[in-house]
Amino acid sequence: MLVALPLLMAAGIAYVATRPAPPSGTTTTFDLPRRAAAEIALSPSPAAALEPDDPAQLALWLAPRADAGNAVAQYRLGALYALGKGIDQDYARAAPLLRAAAESGLAEAQFDYGVLCENGYGVPRDAAVAAAWYGKAAAQGNGEAALNLGYAAARGNGIARDIAAAARWFRQAAERGVVDAQYNLGFLYEHGQGVTQSAIDGYAWYAIAAARGDDGARRAAEHLAKDLSGKQLESAETRKAELEQAIKAEP
Repeated sequence: MLVALPLLMAAGIAYVATRPAPPSGTTTTFDLPRRAAAEIALSPSPAAALEPDDPAQLALWLAPRADAGNAVAQYRLGALYALGKGIDQDYARAAPLLRAAAESGLAEAQFDYGVLCENGYGVPRDAAVAAAWYGKAAAQGNGEAALNLGYAAARGNGIARDIAAAARWFRQAAERGVVDAQYNLGFLYEHGQGVTQSAIDGYAWYAIAAARGDDGARRAAEHLAKDLSGKQLESAETRKAELEQAIKAEP
């Protein structure tokens, strides 16, 4: 039996960290960081014992299952075509496979097909259609989809521009462990964009991302800590611990 795995197409990766925070009291113009191109990776399968190790053989093994309508096989074969792994890279062949899997309700495929639509890979570029697919995936708990919806709302890309909505989507992604969303949320709290300004919450989210290896978040947290009193820093650490518990409670 095939098991669905996330296809990590990292569209809209946030990395504000290289830009130092402005001095306290400075007016900040909200500007999300540059955005990386979609990067496709196929995760290993827990059903690896049933699947050929060689990507070319895996594509042959998946093809009849995909033709028979197996959504996970469609998803994984679509990923191989998008990656050009074991077979020639072909977004035009990847797109209908990922769409079929997405229409079956597979959240990973809904997110991935949204990425194709947003970037025009094998399908016409359409930010509104992409946002709709991200919404379906996010409703099923896909954190990467929530991250990309945050970008869409912040920039008015396919949906109405709404920084408060962007913050809500970033929070959903952050609570599901998406480090880039955790960083973004820290940035929004630090500067009071879409949320009530809070250096304590800003520090907490930066620190959470830093604990997951984000050096930029670590630098941001250290910078922000310089403006906090000892009592405030203690409150910020307490807040971080509270938020960490919420993240760990996520399925």
